[in-house]
Amino acid sequence: MSANSKKAHSIERTSTGHSKSGAAWLDLHFKATQDEYIELLRSVGIQPSWHVLDAGCGSGSFLPFIADLVGPSGKIHAVDVAKEHIVNVERRIEAGAFQCLVTADLSNTTSLPYADNAFDLVWCANVSEYLTDTELSESIREFSRVVKPGGLIAIKEFDGRSMTFYPADPWVLSRFIFSRFPTTSSIQGQYRAISTKFRMEELGLINVRQQTTLIEHSQPLRSVERAFLTDVFTGWASIARELDLSAEDKQFWQQQEDPDSPNHVINQPNFFWREGTILAVGQVEKR
Repeated sequence: MSANSKKAHSIERTSTGHSKSGAAWLDLHFKATQDEYIELLRSVGIQPSWHVLDAGCGSGSFLPFIADLVGPSGKIHAVDVAKEHIVNVERRIEAGAFQCLVTADLSNTTSLPYADNAFDLVWCANVSEYLTDTELSESIREFSRVVKPGGLIAIKEFDGRSMTFYPADPWVLSRFIFSRFPTTSSIQGQYRAISTKFRMEELGLINVRQQTTLIEHSQPLRSVERAFLTDVFTGWASIARELDLSAEDKQFWQQQEDPDSPNHVINQPNFFWREGTILAVGQVEKR
């Protein structure tokens, strides 16, 4: 096995216990999908001088791009439940990484430490998958409280239903997922994204729009794509060792442990990867 496969960012956890939430993994995934992610951010309609809350900022990947959109006269508050993420963002602030005022606070999304009507926009990316149905509703209500009348709430989330790859048995990933997550509740966050628009409408937001963006990687892979997908497959392969899978599936996942092997899926000339992300944007009704 190569040295590259010894570390699997895809199963990194933060101090909160959330998987796929370590800074190394978040940064790598962001870099591999940056063009699509930034286009989604721009589609929200952020204006110069806006006051924006990045709710669940993670490692802070979106912050410099939000700062570019609001400009020097704008302001950004960033919150996250993982202390190490807030420490990382504060270091970047101290280093002068942003062109506008940025502050960072340790907080969850269901009880924000801000006054009513404080923001023009709440941006919440790849956070809702970690929330229960009740917590998601509480978060949307809290976002509505801190956003000005007429302001926006934008929730971006990974669409678990759209992920696939080739070449392989088309059911190998499904069998892996349902063995790893034997109950609906344990994976509902990743499969719930498609309903975000309707939940926002139920909770009083108006003019809600939603779009799905498919992100595809195929040969020849860029170095950042290869690094990202190597982490995905080596992470999954390490998990598959402990799952109740058939001998054929076990063999497939064992082949994914070494990204330098000619049998590894990312080394096939017809390799293809697809994932999807859903963005829902709603407006707080003027009171």
